[in-house]
Amino acid sequence: MVDVNRLRSRMVLMGYTQKSLVAEMNERGVKTSENTFSSKMTGKSQFDCDDADVICDILEVNEPAEKAQIFLV
Repeated sequence: MVDVNRLRSRMVLMGYTQKSLVAEMNERGVKTSENTFSSKMTGKSQFDCDDADVICDILEVNEPAEKAQIFLV
């Protein structure tokens, strides 16, 4: 499960919308769609390790504890 509130907060802090984050993920080689990302945000599907790594890189989440708070709830 993902802590959606923490992830959304970080996205806003870094100036990303779901659409712009998905676009950046695709540019970095993690192919996903807005629908797939939305399903992951709502808990219908799960983020995999590649997703989490790229999202953390994009959103500048560098501390392991912070990564765990977002993706290992």
